[in-house]
Amino acid sequence: MDKKTLIISMFILLFVSMFPFNHINETNLIIIPLSRECENLSFEYFGTRSMSLQIKDMSKLGTENFVFLIKGWIFKPNTNEDMGKEAVLEIEFSDSYITKSIPITETNLYYNIEPHIVITSKNIERIKLFNIEVHTSEFLPVKQPFDVISTEKAATRITGINALNVVDSKAEITEEVSVDDNLFFLISAGEKPTGGYSLKVNEVYKKGREFIVKAELDAPSETDFVTQAFTYPQKAIKLGKYNTGQYEATLELSVNENGEKIVKYYTVTFLIREDTN
Repeated sequence: MDKKTLIISMFILLFVSMFPFNHINETNLIIIPLSRECENLSFEYFGTRSMSLQIKDMSKLGTENFVFLIKGWIFKPNTNEDMGKEAVLEIEFSDSYITKSIPITETNLYYNIEPHIVITSKNIERIKLFNIEVHTSEFLPVKQPFDVISTEKAATRITGINALNVVDSKAEITEEVSVDDNLFFLISAGEKPTGGYSLKVNEVYKKGREFIVKAELDAPSETDFVTQAFTYPQKAIKLGKYNTGQYEATLELSVNENGEKIVKYYTVTFLIREDTN
């Protein structure tokens, strides 16, 4: 992350902290124009070659709100419509529907929506701008239910995350999963010099085609009695069924050792395919 991007991110987080939501089960919405440039931020693009809605998720996992940036444009030669001075941003929640007018700036070739910060409660379901409709599960981290399962786990000495095929309680690391099967992950903490390590899976999120698994590894203290042998802390988890396509899984592993906490990240790709049988 370059210096400019870091400053923008810190500004947004500071700004968001000034607007806490007191009732997380109620619909809340704040939209504020962003006065700083954000060209260096990486946005996700939705729409067509003629019109674009761009979104940058700034949410922090485990917090009470969703936070994201939006901006957009329409290529004027490809539209016969005079857009006027404002565009309508439509936001649908689980219990309500809200529209907000956002100013349009105009150049020779484009109608533009400048960057805005959007802060919402977590019951948001979709947004729509310029007739481009995007469901929030495509760009925001949605918490996923999961179960920790007992299985004959595939052996691995490498720290990280892998997709699993599980048949009759036997697990095998794989790069392809059938769309007809539940999704399984193996979370591995690698090779440890002794016993006494405790691995826990805390949360699982899905954002678009990325799964994010938050796990925590506690090392034994110096006074703990432990097995003097190499161990391989692992957990297998079961999620639901998902659509076909290429996915990415990221393990966010917090390691607590000697009074210090270190967070490390591991990523793998896998395919959910049509069942050819």
